[in-house]
Amino acid sequence: MRAPRARAGRRAGGAKSAWAQGLLLGALAVAAPGLGALAGVLLLPGLLAVAMAGPGWRGQARAVLLAGLALSLAPMLAHWRKGGGIGGAMAALGRGDALPRAWGAAGLAWLLAEGAPLLLAAIVEARATARLERLRAEHAALAADWTAPEGQHAAHPRAGD
Repeated sequence: MRAPRARAGRRAGGAKSAWAQGLLLGALAVAAPGLGALAGVLLLPGLLAVAMAGPGWRGQARAVLLAGLALSLAPMLAHWRKGGGIGGAMAALGRGDALPRAWGAAGLAWLLAEGAPLLLAAIVEARATARLERLRAEHAALAADWTAPEGQHAAHPRAGD
């Protein structure tokens, strides 16, 4: 009976976290609407990934958000230093390459997060297959040596090692 209560507690903690994030983003929108708009547009792929991520996909969503954030900080700091409003933020998005870079980094992070496990699985499987072939060859050589008549033993594959 305790397991459902633990799950309910986790859901409540998630709701508290979402509430706190909403409060933080609301404060940013009130304090610096231009910066909030710029951050919202630049970080949109990461924010969507975090919003749609299930329990098993949080790592990939975090990678997408952090990669987008890494290439969004410079334009956001430049906008903050200029003290621009929403118009300045939209102008910064229109004239620079900040948007393609931030979204491209988020997309690359998504590809790496999705593709790395597949690539590693393929490498592990290839190594296991190669090792299996070596063991089968060694087994065949040992079986041939074991069944050979006395004095006609086959050369062992590792005899020269």
